[in-house]
Amino acid sequence: MTSRDARPAFAAFVLAVVLASGPAAGAAPPARALVAVAETATGPGIHLLADGAFPDVDVRRAPGGGSLEILLRGVKPQVAVRTYPASAPLARIRLRPTADDLRVVLEARPGTDISDWRVESIDRGLLLAPPTSPTWARRSLAPSLAAAPTASESPSSRQPVSGRSSRPVASAQPARPAREVRATTVAEAAAPATRAPEPARSMPTHPVGSPTPGADDPAPGTPSLAADTRGGGQPLEPAPVSQAVAQAPAPASQAVAQALAPVSETPAPDADAQTAAPPPVARDVPASPPEVTRTLDPVVAEAVAPAELPEDPSAFTTVIEVDDYRGERKTIEDLLSTVPGVQVRRLGGRGQPSEVSIRGSTSSQVVIQLDGVRLNSAQSGGVDLSTLPIDALERVEVSRGGGSLQAGGDAIGGVINLVTRRAGGKPTTRVTAEGESFGTFSGSIFRSGTLHAFEYAAGYNGFITDGDWDFLRPVIEFAGTEITFDPPTIERINNDVERHGALVKVGRDIGDHVYLSFTNDFAYVDRGTPGLDSGGGEFGGQRTDAREERLRNLATLGADWGGVFGFDGRLQVYHRYERTQFEDPFPNLGPPIDTDNRNSAFGTEFSAHRPFDFWGTQHDVLLLLDARQDRLESDEFIDTDRVAFGVAIQDDIAFWERRVRIIPGLRFDRTEGFDSEWIPRVGVVFEPWRWLRFKGNAERSYRPPNFDELFFPDKGFIRGNPGLQPEVANNYDAGVELGFDRLGPFRNVRLEAAWFRNDIEDSIVFVLVSPFTVAPVNTGAATVEGYEAQLSFGLTDWARLTASFTEFDATRDATGTPLPGRADRQGDLRLELGRPEGFWKLVGEVHHVGEIPVSPTGRSVVADRTTYDASLAFRLSHIRWVRERLRLRDLIVSVGGTNLTDQAVRDAAFFPQPGRLLFIRAEAGF
Repeated sequence: MTSRDARPAFAAFVLAVVLASGPAAGAAPPARALVAVAETATGPGIHLLADGAFPDVDVRRAPGGGSLEILLRGVKPQVAVRTYPASAPLARIRLRPTADDLRVVLEARPGTDISDWRVESIDRGLLLAPPTSPTWARRSLAPSLAAAPTASESPSSRQPVSGRSSRPVASAQPARPAREVRATTVAEAAAPATRAPEPARSMPTHPVGSPTPGADDPAPGTPSLAADTRGGGQPLEPAPVSQAVAQAPAPASQAVAQALAPVSETPAPDADAQTAAPPPVARDVPASPPEVTRTLDPVVAEAVAPAELPEDPSAFTTVIEVDDYRGERKTIEDLLSTVPGVQVRRLGGRGQPSEVSIRGSTSSQVVIQLDGVRLNSAQSGGVDLSTLPIDALERVEVSRGGGSLQAGGDAIGGVINLVTRRAGGKPTTRVTAEGESFGTFSGSIFRSGTLHAFEYAAGYNGFITDGDWDFLRPVIEFAGTEITFDPPTIERINNDVERHGALVKVGRDIGDHVYLSFTNDFAYVDRGTPGLDSGGGEFGGQRTDAREERLRNLATLGADWGGVFGFDGRLQVYHRYERTQFEDPFPNLGPPIDTDNRNSAFGTEFSAHRPFDFWGTQHDVLLLLDARQDRLESDEFIDTDRVAFGVAIQDDIAFWERRVRIIPGLRFDRTEGFDSEWIPRVGVVFEPWRWLRFKGNAERSYRPPNFDELFFPDKGFIRGNPGLQPEVANNYDAGVELGFDRLGPFRNVRLEAAWFRNDIEDSIVFVLVSPFTVAPVNTGAATVEGYEAQLSFGLTDWARLTASFTEFDATRDATGTPLPGRADRQGDLRLELGRPEGFWKLVGEVHHVGEIPVSPTGRSVVADRTTYDASLAFRLSHIRWVRERLRLRDLIVSVGGTNLTDQAVRDAAFFPQPGRLLFIRAEAGF
């Protein structure tokens, strides 16, 4: 596994897989949909319209009938929804477009079951409706979108869409009244539609999704984040459907009205007529009261509203969709470092250890989860981000601020949840291959599909690098004086890395309400550890023979269910095993080192929630239970273990049409060897308009010391401290979110800004306890206070800009000295050119990191820096010859570079990072 001779063969194998991928159906241009929204009194339903067939439809039904999720693979994220009628049992429609998929989530009102809704493919579209609703047929939406049906077109041509019978999805939030129903998309109105003459009143001209003008609503035309299933606007007078359609103005609104009209089982005699009245209503539809048809403007879904973690809507949360960065060379560290409030500390180049900080926290104060299961070990407390490959992930959820109520101890800074790619659906294969500077190659392959009753997903990723590059020695500022080293430039040695990972997921439905799943994630790393470059001589004090091997395996058995006494829930039982072997035959100080540490954790997590109404308020009660046993076996430590468990309850209380939400919660937590902890929290959300949201949180969090801090053996220069007490913190934050469809010349504007403060009691820091020994001690109180902001908007339909900025002050209260290892400011700017899913994409990025204190006194710092990255990607599958010859669904080839100005970069005083790095990358799907 460590031979360098295998690297060329490994790289050749991965590239060959990309270019010689197995045969598949020829790729077609992504489907797109122009949307019209309408309501009728003849029956509920959802109709997705497209100008091309949906190539892959995946249906997921939540147990209990609370939600229905439709995954449209290969659909260009320009989709519209039409709903029938105002009485539809839906509380919310959410559209989540990504680079090449679209998720449509239907959420039912409390007490409503939509599990039996049928999903049928129809001409150029998809129909979602109850089994007893009347039949709907596809008519012409617009001449440029689709031709009108012919006399041979009939409802019998519709075929059921194969999919999953009861696949659980994430727990939805409580339903919002019809006026406040949300679609997490930005609706952009096309030309306003007018209404037929009296008796019906004229159609409102403000965009779809805008609230009706009133005392507490914005004026017509004000941009909005919401799309109301009732269609919004003024109430309409009852009118026969023939009158409403026949009198609809031409040309655009007329075509839309015809497309939305219900028809009987027999096609209309003259389907091509653009002004003909619709045929008689089907036999199962009552003729009285008269049918009401409401026609609204066409809209195009272009973006996603600010993301929320379902279980904590008041938290400041960022959701990163990994596929949004297709055609770019990105690692998990790269994605996290652009999130406001988040800093990543890299201790070397690609494949070397890296750790994360949220709002000035240490890495041990951040909980990292894989599909909701904790990855942090009890020995070191943190997680090495370099061992987490990105190709197996679907998205990354970053919740900033104390998260101990949901995650238990260690979540003083926040929680990061890594969500792996889903199993099931139509068989799909994704392959990537990449070559970089410094002898670096990586590749992955991932396949998902359904076999009989089982859903599966499996993937492999590999990474190899020589990691040898020249670097400048550090220039350390100490008390205003610069300290330099001689020679000024040396080579990074013993820096090679070999990493392998694998993911397997299997699941199936058990009955109508239970879904069982098994997930296993495996990671192996073998790497040289050159250590510090703080010495003199030819190698600058680097270790020439030190090596580390690390193996991690996480196995999880889960069960999701719904409808049990009105509760939807999840139970997970997991086992995590981690082994770290380190040897250094020639250390700079002391005898040879040869250690073998084995960490394991066995635990279970249970969650259940239930929405209900009480005294005019809406509630969503969440119950959490978790327990685990951590164990450390070592040839240098005394073997030790401890048990931790906790129970928590939280309620999401909403009133005033969900404009105001209060989220109180309380957790009881106990870690063996320490006192019990009560962890309260309260969150508040105030949403006066759909485009403006205020929110804030006050919560308590804590972190018990890890095994290294407690029991590290006395080496003469470092030792543990069994007398440590847990760190306890009070966390506060408040902020605002705004969203506009358009703001002057800008579109899809999103702004989030927040203030935060963390008051940490008994913070744990390694300090000198003797002239030659460091040990962890409780140093007393520390305060972190700062601001974070993120802004994104589109300049045109082919230019998008994102900017984020964080600034804070982290100090010890007793001395006023800064906490080391944290930059006082950080800013990121990203400009993306090219249409979504277009033939090309050009990306430029600027990253600024302020000065980093590297000593307890703050007198020694690493200077601030600014680096520049760029990439250019081509989607070759748009070329017909390439698409037909290689028979691929997708093929993207990209080139680019990071740190283009070749800056000397360090996050720690004596851990250099590489300079300019160039890459070439290929991604294929079939």
